[in-house]
Amino acid sequence: LYFRRNKQPIWNWLDIAGVALPLGQAIGRWANFINQELDGIPTTLPWGITIDSAHRVAPYKSTIDYPVTTMFHPLFLYESLWNAIAFFVLLNLYQRFRNRLMAGDIALLYVAQYSFIRFLLEFIKVEPAYIPGTLINSSQTACVIAFIIAVGLFVYRHRPGVANAPAAQTN
Repeated sequence: LYFRRNKQPIWNWLDIAGVALPLGQAIGRWANFINQELDGIPTTLPWGITIDSAHRVAPYKSTIDYPVTTMFHPLFLYESLWNAIAFFVLLNLYQRFRNRLMAGDIALLYVAQYSFIRFLLEFIKVEPAYIPGTLINSSQTACVIAFIIAVGLFVYRHRPGVANAPAAQTN
């Protein structure tokens, strides 16, 4: 209502949020490291992290089956790195191509890239909520839907033969 009442273009603000959100998420994911949460399945990779048995979830709570030296995928780190890269890519796109992109395009690219990485990380996440009879979980289903909608809208808005108004000229 605020945007309508004050005649503010919401898509331009969503573009700004689409650039800034990945930076906030990249920083915020480090709280997951401090809290020892958002870890993945066990790994033998050299960058794996140890998780205190008190912070582990089933079936990895047992220190007999999974000793205290067991290393786990640092999902928070993977997502933090992805979001840091996404921030710089989206910022670059916003600064260099803002006059050629439509208002809302950066926001759609943000949704597409974030749903893409979340879909992939769910494969190595502990405690996925699987949908009965499927190979993907409920989070992955939401990610697929968000990705298809974001990419579909982006492609639809940029289809050939349509005069696209650049973001700088929209109201």
